[in-house]
Amino acid sequence: LLYGVGISFAMAEGSVAEQGRGPAAPDGRGQLDARLPPCFAGLTSPSLSAISSFLQSDIQPNVSGLVDALAPAMVYTDTPNAVTNRKLWDAYAAAWDPDADFVKKMSSNLPRGSTSINHVGDEWSDVSSFQEVLRDWILPNASNAVVAEIGSGGGRVAVALSRVAQRIECFDVSQGMLSRASEAVGSVDCACTAAFHKLEIDSSGRTTFPSCESEFDFVVVFDVLVHMDLHSSWHTLQQVRRMLKPGGRAFLSVASIETPLGWDRFAKQSHFSVGGFYFMGKQNLAAMLERAGLKAVVWSSPSDDTDNIYVNRDVLVLVEAPS
Repeated sequence: LLYGVGISFAMAEGSVAEQGRGPAAPDGRGQLDARLPPCFAGLTSPSLSAISSFLQSDIQPNVSGLVDALAPAMVYTDTPNAVTNRKLWDAYAAAWDPDADFVKKMSSNLPRGSTSINHVGDEWSDVSSFQEVLRDWILPNASNAVVAEIGSGGGRVAVALSRVAQRIECFDVSQGMLSRASEAVGSVDCACTAAFHKLEIDSSGRTTFPSCESEFDFVVVFDVLVHMDLHSSWHTLQQVRRMLKPGGRAFLSVASIETPLGWDRFAKQSHFSVGGFYFMGKQNLAAMLERAGLKAVVWSSPSDDTDNIYVNRDVLVLVEAPS
């Protein structure tokens, strides 16, 4: 990129030398538009003014100077996944209300009478699908256990965990969501001890987990990896392995193009996004689990015998750490 910018800059500078350093138009365009190559088309007036000043200065032009001049117009499309997730879910938590228009719109896509909006996230699936995942995959492994939930969101899973676990620790990048989760768990009678931890983001864009080596009997990462890119998912799986006690188990779910409803959703999206889904599938997940040192114990399988949205759209798996 810098090599290309350097060439473009050399072209622009050569043109300036030929035409002389006459005054620029008031908005920074005028002569400058004619001098700059096509790669700079569409820049805002302030940015062009900055470049114009740079080109007309007595300082020897160089690539780093041009990059500085371009800075106001630069758009960075590689913002770390965790940063984008934090912004999205903080905003979601702040705006969420059972009667909010966007919540009603989401829940309107579900079968009539199949949902009850009590906690953040209830609008994402019908009650029966969610309750079946709790019953078949999560709660049997959480009974009287020390449990961690990564990506606890607004607490709809944490509420159920708090009724059966010995202790739960909720982790999320969004403080707004953690506040919602804390409020939800706090409303449960006879809830177990619960703690809520905001995950920080380091300079590389990865989430940093507290020191909790081999601390948990069970870790839940439900409906979370669907919002993470592959590298963020890999980092999370490594943390799951580190957090589990020997022989401990974890429940994971990922979006898949290998399932009927998963493919339907994939086909409707124009690109990967945090607000939509990142699609991994069973093969990629299996490869990551093996390298993380986690053994798959049970995989889900889509079936015509169930209308469970999670089973027919995602890949669910129960994994185990070495004893």
